[in-house]
This record gives sequence, structure tokens and C-alpha cells, in this order.
Amino acid sequence: MPLLKELHQKNVTETVLAGYSLLFGLKSLFMVYIQITKYGELI
Repeated sequence: MPLLKELHQKNVTETVLAGYSLLFGLKSLFMVYIQITKYGELI
């Protein structure tokens, strides 16, 4: 059973990491979008 527990732990870690990277990517896109809209207003 320890193997199954380790596998589950690994899946949870990977899911959390994927979630964090997704959030970080969305945040980056949002920041870029804000900068583009601000730049667009300046033109």
C-alpha cells in the first residue's frame, strides 16, 4: 500500500504545481493585457 500512497501524493503535487503554473500564466496574460490597454489609450 505505501506505493499507492506515494503515487497519490505525487499526483496531488503535480496537480497543485499545474494549478499554480496556470494561475501564474493567467496573471501574466492579465498584466500584459492591462499594459496593452494602457498603451492603447496613450496612442
